[in-house]
Amino acid sequence: MTQVSGESQRCLARCLMGMCIIILLSTALMSTSCAPSGSTLDDGTNRMSADSSLLSQGYRSLNDLGRAAVQALNDTSADELAQLMVTEPEFRDVIFARTPDSLKAGLPWNEAWLMNVSDSHLAIRRKLESLGGQNLRFIRTFVGDSTATTVFPGKTTYRNVIIVAEKPDDGQQIQFRFMNVVAMVGGRCKVVAFHK
Repeated sequence: MTQVSGESQRCLARCLMGMCIIILLSTALMSTSCAPSGSTLDDGTNRMSADSSLLSQGYRSLNDLGRAAVQALNDTSADELAQLMVTEPEFRDVIFARTPDSLKAGLPWNEAWLMNVSDSHLAIRRKLESLGGQNLRFIRTFVGDSTATTVFPGKTTYRNVIIVAEKPDDGQQIQFRFMNVVAMVGGRCKVVAFHK
């Protein structure tokens, strides 16, 4: 059996303590970012995202954002719909920066931004062709399924956001998927990408 010096024992103890701290931090991060459905979501008010100016002119809720989208459709305004989206600096500095590297598919932020903008402009044009100018009455929004909400430190992302609206002529309720990805940061939400 080999004898270990006092210095080696102290070094080993520091290493073990460091490993314990890393394990505890990893566990805490996993429980935050993999919150089960029904748990309290990070609405963007935690210490990493308390600044509501991070998404300027963002909406306080998915319903407020959905209401604005329906109004823009009623106005047949592509510009109003485009204004619901994050800006290029917001995408780069807030959305992309708070997305784990494992989810970035190896794309630099500017390529991901160009893809989002291109797809979203196509989606806006298609949705205006199918629902523009119909004087829909907004009812509510909901997230398509429980796996479509992802909580990251400082950001909550909603995918598959469904808008429910009512047609004025017959009162029929319709549901449509339009806001493909919505981010909530600092208590404000904006569209990251529209569904084409």
